[in-house]
Amino acid sequence: MRPLALPLIFAFLSACSSSPPGEREGRAALAFTSDTSILFDFEFDGRLFVDAETAGGDVKPFIQTQILYTAGQLNGDRSLGRYGQLELSNIHISPTDDSSTFEVDYHGSLPVAWGNGAAPSSYTFVLPARVGDDDQNAFAAKYGTNCVNPDEGPPVDASRMFISYRPYIAGCSLDPNDIVSFPASVLASTENTNGKYPEYQYIWADNELDVIAMFSVSNEGATDNDDDEGIATYNDFVTQLSDYFTKIQPNSSKRTAPDGLTQTPGVAMPTVAFTATLDDGRKVKVDVRLTSYHVADDGADFDDWYNARTPSADAIVYAGHAGLGYNFETLEQKGVFRSGQYMIWFMNSCDTLAYLDRTLIDRRAVLNPDDPNGTKYMDTIANVMPGYFSVNAATTLTFIDTLVTSAGPSATPKTYNEFLLQIDPEIGMIVTGEEDNTYEPPASEPADAGDHPANTSVDPSATGEQPQTSTEPSAGGSSCAAASASGGGRSQPWAALGFCAAAGLGVLRLRRRRSTDKS
Repeated sequence: MRPLALPLIFAFLSACSSSPPGEREGRAALAFTSDTSILFDFEFDGRLFVDAETAGGDVKPFIQTQILYTAGQLNGDRSLGRYGQLELSNIHISPTDDSSTFEVDYHGSLPVAWGNGAAPSSYTFVLPARVGDDDQNAFAAKYGTNCVNPDEGPPVDASRMFISYRPYIAGCSLDPNDIVSFPASVLASTENTNGKYPEYQYIWADNELDVIAMFSVSNEGATDNDDDEGIATYNDFVTQLSDYFTKIQPNSSKRTAPDGLTQTPGVAMPTVAFTATLDDGRKVKVDVRLTSYHVADDGADFDDWYNARTPSADAIVYAGHAGLGYNFETLEQKGVFRSGQYMIWFMNSCDTLAYLDRTLIDRRAVLNPDDPNGTKYMDTIANVMPGYFSVNAATTLTFIDTLVTSAGPSATPKTYNEFLLQIDPEIGMIVTGEEDNTYEPPASEPADAGDHPANTSVDPSATGEQPQTSTEPSAGGSSCAAASASGGGRSQPWAALGFCAAAGLGVLRLRRRRSTDKS
């Protein structure tokens, strides 16, 4: 797989420049609920080194690339940065004694989901000193065996180094000329919440639950039901969902499934839809799809299928390869949504918190003038640590069951915290966007129509839119892995068939764009 080049063509400006003090990339508050993590704000003064050509242009992509290497280090402490909320300020570029090298100093503020117990008062980042294309290749070649998670299957190349990087692991010896170290102060975020409920009153306002559940293949171009973890997960979910629908509605005349459905639909039947009418009159509908390794490769057929279902979707689940965020970026730009349609967006993949941005939130905010922050009608579930295929079917079904059993005559509504307690803690699930949720049980009255505008279909085109010791799990934790151990055990971290798809150097920037080379 050829790496994507990190763009180095910038307009040449002054070799020495600085941003005005206090100038920051703005970030809108997005709240945070988790059963395994607490959100903290990490503040730090960082530095890196660039060549003369880079120094004369926009250095922010290089700063962002360097900071993204904290993903691997933080994952070693069961934590992860919220990179879509990164703030940068006081960027200053100055020459060094070497006329071909310039030093970039900057101030950064990064929200971090900390999952390793009590957070330290300060945390030291150890990052590559240079992050140009050749620099990243050289760094991976030098440290991709001894300074990475050993369960990743070293050696690790530059495309995965940022997320596998473990500077404090035993046996890692870093040349001081290759790295920079700087401390970060750690303060509890004001965005932490607890005890918030999904907006069940809006989910069930039309007496129907509509869910879209997508699973990707594990290996690009895979067609074999037996040898691909992603296809096996899709098949497993279809089987479990069929059994679940039989359980919630034993009367077969009140539930439907596709003709010719078997327990192994696989690539021959990549879409499956189940519907049931419960005895209390509520309807449940789940549309399931097996996607390609890259969702964008599914083309117009996927778009037609997705656009037909998103307007009424109460929940959208994607469980598969992250593609270093590219699959999420693709999905966030697709779909047709309605004003006033509350939705839960569930991203269950590899380190999905790292790719959480405002693309879909802002698209939906345009639809709802009463919701400028974009979270009144949308909550997001993501994970701090890698997910793995072997539990994806069960995790998705648990989520659906939570939505079903939290409403109805004999309901026991669950908070997000209570839902997360049912999920493998090694995955480190979090919820964001729930700060403005208003549901409190019991909810005997229907939602006030005045709170939610009349539904109006809108096409997307119209929206204008630490401790210095590793704390890696020792005996299998969550991973980008294949099957978990038998007997209820968990899979070894970062096994080869992971969700974190290999990717090129260019996508280490926060705003990823895909080239014709596949990652």
